[in-house]
Amino acid sequence: MALYETARPNPAGYRDVTHADVKLPAQGYRLVDVREPHEYTGELGHIAGAVLMPMNSVPAHAGQWNKDEEILFICKSGGRSGNVAAA
Repeated sequence: MALYETARPNPAGYRDVTHADVKLPAQGYRLVDVREPHEYTGELGHIAGAVLMPMNSVPAHAGQWNKDEEILFICKSGGRSGNVAAA
């Protein structure tokens, strides 16, 4: 859980990381891109290995995830990923 240990606590109950904290390819954590499909395939592209799961669809899938696995939520500016992480 090295990513968790290096992340900064957020008052909303999750931890923030910067791109400098993330090692790719991801090892030991799941990459979940919470943007919309047109953003994932758009000019900014996406991180290799990230799974597209728009923000509104995350609750339907989250119950199936391993509770011990670290999850890194990705979006364009941090707003959506922060909302998902806090939920």
